[in-house]
Amino acid sequence: MLALFALSASIAARAEPVTRREVLAAIAVLEDDVTSADAIAAAATIARFGQESDEVLITVGADTLPWVQADVPEAQAKVRALLMAAYFAGDIKSQLEKRRSVDDPYRGWLSVIRAYRQILKKQPDMVIPEVEELVRKEKTGTLKHEADELRQQQEREQQRERRPTNMVWENGPSRFPRDVAADPEAADPEQARAAVGPKLPGRTPCTTPLGGTAIPS
Repeated sequence: MLALFALSASIAARAEPVTRREVLAAIAVLEDDVTSADAIAAAATIARFGQESDEVLITVGADTLPWVQADVPEAQAKVRALLMAAYFAGDIKSQLEKRRSVDDPYRGWLSVIRAYRQILKKQPDMVIPEVEELVRKEKTGTLKHEADELRQQQEREQQRERRPTNMVWENGPSRFPRDVAADPEAADPEQARAAVGPKLPGRTPCTTPLGGTAIPS
């Protein structure tokens, strides 16, 4: 099976941008079954739309993607990468539905929880503590409040820094480097790292899910 790196590079090589219809179709694939063979291509489409479209604003960092960790087993790292794509899917879909480019971490987290449950049905041992914590907060009714507080903090920071971007990095580059998706080999190694283990200590930037393979059935 093709790696997501190769798929993302081939998608990025197209002259035409990813359309609203295409990204919504890709989101539907992940919502239907994040473990399917089509999920990797869908994740690449979603990632590219999130990078390039002026219709959405996504904040990427440890606060929004706490499960993205370095030095985890490869199989688990691939799952974490797909959960990152699921987060983008939920956040993007919310913004497109509202027709407002306002970051929505809550919808992103709900999408992660839904995808995580699909994964656990096929891989019951694939327990990810950071996502389990999201599940716990949703059950206790505190997850939305945390998301609202985070969004308000993000908005204050963006207003101070006046960053007109669609992919905001916490304490890092203000825009995702497009050459990573277009040509991973030519990009800086730190930026081009596949999502099988991007480093995310504290509030440093992370990469979008540009690497990995489908979850075995």
